[in-house]
Amino acid sequence: MLNLNKTSLILAVSLSGALASALPSQAQSSTTQTTFASITGITAGSSTASNVFTYTPGTGGGITISPNAVFAAQYILSPFQVNAPANLSFTGLNNIGAVTTVDGKTFSQALSGGTFSVTSGGASLLSGAFNDGVLLNGTTGSSTSAITDVLNDVVFTGGTYFNQSKLYNPGSFSISMTSVNPVVGISGGYFNGFNAGGTGTFSATSAPPAVPEPATVVPFLLGGLSLLALAVRKNRRSSVTA
Repeated sequence: MLNLNKTSLILAVSLSGALASALPSQAQSSTTQTTFASITGITAGSSTASNVFTYTPGTGGGITISPNAVFAAQYILSPFQVNAPANLSFTGLNNIGAVTTVDGKTFSQALSGGTFSVTSGGASLLSGAFNDGVLLNGTTGSSTSAITDVLNDVVFTGGTYFNQSKLYNPGSFSISMTSVNPVVGISGGYFNGFNAGGTGTFSATSAPPAVPEPATVVPFLLGGLSLLALAVRKNRRSSVTA
């Protein structure tokens, strides 16, 4: 049976470690995100836009968007663009279990994953999908609340805003809700039902995962394997001589 000597083993371990550091990994991919689009509720017939979002407590409840709601959609990178009134639609955002709290005053409600789309005049401005892990956060007595994609795992599937941004998946979204009415309260393990206005923002990854140049990796790989082969051959000769 062939026994590798100490030099061969050290070379093999060094080669594998160097290759692991040279090849792309999740930890090496960019996590910096850039906000590229926003939407602001401008409910038709209301100057306060306070009835854009509705929260319903209990099992089967969650966040819904008023059928009368319209939004001002903006592409906020250069060149800045403001579209005609747009429509926002969501699937998901249903309650998952009861609220949780760490201080008895600020609460979080887990919401289910789903999809979203922003359209204007029949044209798709933005679309995407997200997983469970979205949180609805609020502090009792406050007239503001927020929906946050804490996992930053949104996958944008298209739309002119995302396409022209030249950004990359994954991304994230958040919705800052204002004019919460009635103010945030807790009852029966859920937020009390409320209506609110709000603004949503969308962000995506600024750069793709780093990929090593073939011209750099291939010679390194071939050279390392050649050295390992020489060490094995030397060890084999030593074994035959003995």
